[in-house]
Amino acid sequence: MNLNLSFRHIDPTEAIKDKIEQKAQHLTKLIPNHASIDWTCSVEGNIHKSDVLVHAHGNRYHAHAVDDNLYKTFDKIITKLESQIYKQQKA
Repeated sequence: MNLNLSFRHIDPTEAIKDKIEQKAQHLTKLIPNHASIDWTCSVEGNIHKSDVLVHAHGNRYHAHAVDDNLYKTFDKIITKLESQIYKQQKA
């Protein structure tokens, strides 16, 4: 799995990076190891945002989440991506 992390207006702490890597590892149960994941975290005021783009199986999956807690955006992202991947696999 190729994981690219980007941060805008936020310090990339090891705790944040570790949590993102943990969440991305969860996706490897659904997508192949050679998938590419671009994960961007940003802060605007008190609003935290996460945007994720996954390239796997020749498909693109995109999810966006907003919350006042950055870590909650990670959970929202995974839920959205799982839903998209399951729908694609059933099609």
